[in-house]
Amino acid sequence: AVVRHFAYARPGEVKPPQYLGSTLANLYLRVRFGSACDVAVGLARYLLLLARPAHFPGQRRGLVRNLWTFARHAPHFLATRQRLPGLARFHGWDYGPMREGAFYPVDPPSARPETPLVSVLVRTTGRVGFLREALRSVARQTYPAVEVVVVEDGRSTLGEFLRTEFGDLRLRYGATGSRRGRSAAGNLALSMATGEYLTFLDEDDLLYADHIEVLLAALRRDGTRAAYALAIEVPTRIESLDPLRYVEVERHAAVVHRQRFSRAVLWHHNYMPIQSVLFHRSLYDTLGGFDEQLETLEDWNLWTRYALEHPFTFVPKVTSRYRVPAGGVEQRRRSVTMDACREAALARLARMRVTLSPVDVLAYHEELAEVRYLFRLARGDVRRWTSGWLGDRAYAVLRDWTRKLLGRRACAS
Repeated sequence: AVVRHFAYARPGEVKPPQYLGSTLANLYLRVRFGSACDVAVGLARYLLLLARPAHFPGQRRGLVRNLWTFARHAPHFLATRQRLPGLARFHGWDYGPMREGAFYPVDPPSARPETPLVSVLVRTTGRVGFLREALRSVARQTYPAVEVVVVEDGRSTLGEFLRTEFGDLRLRYGATGSRRGRSAAGNLALSMATGEYLTFLDEDDLLYADHIEVLLAALRRDGTRAAYALAIEVPTRIESLDPLRYVEVERHAAVVHRQRFSRAVLWHHNYMPIQSVLFHRSLYDTLGGFDEQLETLEDWNLWTRYALEHPFTFVPKVTSRYRVPAGGVEQRRRSVTMDACREAALARLARMRVTLSPVDVLAYHEELAEVRYLFRLARGDVRRWTSGWLGDRAYAVLRDWTRKLLGRRACAS
């Protein structure tokens, strides 16, 4: 079911009842379910609200009134305290990571009469628990015309599972026959897809319900062939694969890559998680798929080749989430593997050719500098500031001495 909630008259609107009621309720919940630290942080944040500029008339008066109300009712919530594991997660005034982009504009369905087929390409190694979650996130897409292509890296073992649990999906299934790696599985999925638009989803990643709808609308609006959105990186500790049990470290979940499209930055590092990109199949038809010699960073190589000739549209809205190891041996193994493949990926990048004007080179330098450096201090600026300051100071000192000397001579005469 798709529910559209028309709750705001304008983007970012602050509603007085919501503002005052949610902050007071947050304090109550902290007292009943949170730790002493949670309560202290909540009170400190509440007091900071009093010092900030008001969003609406009577804001501070309402906050002070609610603070008095909280003081009267806090003993009741304190007397009924209980610790419920996993419930009390306070992220500021929220209870989980914010999904950015709530006010990102998307055309209504009536403005998009055509519904081209979109193929979601899922690579899997047979981890049924994760695959089930990934496919459920595809099944819940608000966009109606979706094809799912599942490719198992290895021998075919998932046919019965897919028919039983996801028989209502428009689904195509294939297997590589033997373990050939992520790139080979991705290329098989690309060759099997029939959609006009393509997007990847690895078995341990998830799409939010509006992922396809939002990205496709962005492509149509800008007339580009590829678009990418923000994604939440979630450190995850796997406890068991069968049955699937894992712990997501939500306090460390965050949007790691928030980068507008820049070829220069993309040449330096990949800022597009694989599931965050939707692209027209013409890019695959003309530029090919994954380099099967790359076991990791294969998506970086793919996006670099696609972006060399075609700009990507950036969507500042979170539409997906992907898991990374929460720590320990698995995280170190992943880092070692990526470091080992980086040299191979850079070697392929070195073979690419692009024609740039001097102005383009300067613009790319500025784009990369904005990302790599916290602040920039050019030699010319230092020389200009220093010489200017010393010149002004020297002139002022000389002027004062001259005036004093002339004044004394006048008195002497």
